[in-house]
Amino acid sequence: MKSFKAPTFWVMLIGLLSYAIVNSFVLVDQSYVYVQNDRVFHEFKLTVEYQSKLEKIRQQRAAVLDSTETRIRQEQVKLSKDSPAEELQAYQHKLMEYEAMGKRFEDQNNKLSAQYDAIIWKQLDAYIKEYGDAKGYDIILGTNGTGNVVYASEALDATEELIEFINTKYDGH
Repeated sequence: MKSFKAPTFWVMLIGLLSYAIVNSFVLVDQSYVYVQNDRVFHEFKLTVEYQSKLEKIRQQRAAVLDSTETRIRQEQVKLSKDSPAEELQAYQHKLMEYEAMGKRFEDQNNKLSAQYDAIIWKQLDAYIKEYGDAKGYDIILGTNGTGNVVYASEALDATEELIEFINTKYDGH
């Protein structure tokens, strides 16, 4: 009789533990999702607008650099070994100014890009918080392929829904 009770106890204990584990992981209401950070950022309409603005500024600056380079090359063609020292110095000075202008434009582009990114993320953070509150999520995880979340079921992926939500909010709806 003892041998019958011991296995029954262990079977019941294992069954109860299995039920508790399954209940805690599978049957609990979903209070978390994940989103693909890169997609959310790049498909946000504000990002698209700022990227367009930044690209126009980069193109304008590139055009200024190109025209400056063309003028410098034209002056270089006119110079010869017999050119006066003042002309050679003026050419060297213009060449250094051109290089400094290129560096300055690059720095300004990088600074503007960082400013735009900060503005975009600030707005995204506000919209994501509002989205999480509206959906009743306790956690919204962000994935970007660098190890924060190495795997998650696609059933938990709320990227599309979040992109739609943030762009609707951005449009004023």
